[in-house]
Amino acid sequence: SAIGYTFEILMDKVAELPPWTHQFLVGAREHYAWMRDILENFIFIQELTVDYFRRKDAKVSLQAELSAITDHTRWFAGSKNITFEWFNKDIPESLPIDRAAFIFTVKQLLDNALIFTRPHGKITFATYQDDGRLVLEVSDTGVGIPKDDQPHIFSSFFRGRNAYEMKNVGMGIGLYLVKMIAEGYGGDVSFHSTEGKGSTFVVRFPLTKRE
Repeated sequence: SAIGYTFEILMDKVAELPPWTHQFLVGAREHYAWMRDILENFIFIQELTVDYFRRKDAKVSLQAELSAITDHTRWFAGSKNITFEWFNKDIPESLPIDRAAFIFTVKQLLDNALIFTRPHGKITFATYQDDGRLVLEVSDTGVGIPKDDQPHIFSSFFRGRNAYEMKNVGMGIGLYLVKMIAEGYGGDVSFHSTEGKGSTFVVRFPLTKRE
């Protein structure tokens, strides 16, 4: 969008602006992204019907989309002094799922890692094949998920204690949608997390379309 593009230009020029400008722009950019994501999520929920997952023409070009998403993540991680690494091994050219659903899933996992990883932390993204499935694995050295919150992490509109403590203004529907998308295409999502040490989320999509 025009607003998002304006933020990108301003961030490139931040060295020429007063010192306080960087923090202000990062905060404004995050608030804009939050409002945009809320609107997109609610629109997306309306589309996720049984017919959505059965579209015969659904296909996403993996390398192109993953490269674009990881380039953005690397830039944003750098702006927060977070190390980001992407390990990509032997993935297929494409995957038989809707492009918007795939992009949403990857961005949700990476954006969550960015939100809950503090400066000087690390985020690792791995993409590979395993047992006929494409695996998306995101690990971080963030704040982790409290044990009492973990059984509810994929519930709609659930926000854990750490989300409130870090003043994350999300709606609590991102991971709910990730689970819905993964299972809708015959895949699955899992995670393990230790409070104070970080989390790892894994999404698996079948490489072939189910009948």
